Amino acid sequence: MTGTTYAGATRYPFNDGTPGLSISGMGRGCNELSGTFTVDQIAFDPDGTLRTFRVRFEQHCEHFEPALRGTFAFAAA
Repeated sequence: MTGTTYAGATRYPFNDGTPGLSISGMGRGCNELSGTFTVDQIAFDPDGTLRTFRVRFEQHCEHFEPALRGTFAFAAA
């Protein structure tokens, strides 16, 4: 939901009903993680297809203090 911050995120797909998060790439990822994310924008077409999505996130691998912070934005062509 737009404007909602999801705290207490854990590693997706092992999040068991809590908010899920998992940023990885180039062979790197977290075995366990904690974090938060905020949905800044989300919109769907009438048929339910995702049209736009923008989220800010903070992820802590292995629950350590250093964090990966960023923004992800998607816009369908």
